[in-house]
Amino acid sequence: EAFQRRYPAIDIRVSAHDAIADLDDPELDLALRYCSPASVPPGSVHLFDETMTPTVSRGLWERIGLGTAPPLARPADLAGHTLLEEDDDRPSSEYLSWRHWLAGHGEPKLEPGRWVYLNFTYQQVQAALAGHGVALGRMPMIYEALQRGDIGRLMAVWSDDDEISCVHPGGPRVVGAVAIRSAFESIFANGAVDARPEKVRRLQTHACAVHSVLEHIRIMTTEGPKSAWVVATNVYVLGAQGWRLVSHHASPGSPREAQEIVEAASVLH
Repeated sequence: EAFQRRYPAIDIRVSAHDAIADLDDPELDLALRYCSPASVPPGSVHLFDETMTPTVSRGLWERIGLGTAPPLARPADLAGHTLLEEDDDRPSSEYLSWRHWLAGHGEPKLEPGRWVYLNFTYQQVQAALAGHGVALGRMPMIYEALQRGDIGRLMAVWSDDDEISCVHPGGPRVVGAVAIRSAFESIFANGAVDARPEKVRRLQTHACAVHSVLEHIRIMTTEGPKSAWVVATNVYVLGAQGWRLVSHHASPGSPREAQEIVEAASVLH
């Protein structure tokens, strides 16, 4: 989108498929590959990672809380549930599979109560929403909710812990779901927020992920459209409902893109 705004006269052709494109093809200007780090060609630029998380329906989650369904507090608990898997033999589907996720979370040999295989991702999501099992879904995107002004979807990203906190640029620390929702409702009263992650740095352990994000914010003012850059820190915790946001802290906005100072990696002995 930003490229099209900057170069409106340039024609764009996007070809999306699972075949590995030949980088020497004269018809190819830019290749974006979704692959493992081991398959990355020399000289490539890392754009983003992807975090998958177990997803369940509200009904199943409520039954888990009441004790009428098996617990779901750690990866090993998935053995008591039905896992909804995509029935796809394309190479790219490996990274979206339960086997890949389980291996990365210390349970490579786990067997669930049963498997249900479906052809398409949207079928997995529909089955999960209907309470038929646990699907793997991409981590909820807070920025998409901001761009739509969707308060319900935005709050679904957050944990239900009493101590969740949020700091908007130049604002006070807001604690608790009710207060955070009220703060976002006040922001959305002026329209949706066009906030886009430009650069993301991630640190992740088994149950905690910290994302340092350079956000590009675009807003409409009485003087016309304005842009600002904000550095935000988002902290996610892995729980029974998957990855959920527990803290969002945004710096005051700057009219210029914030510079990044990167120190060379060191080795501790």
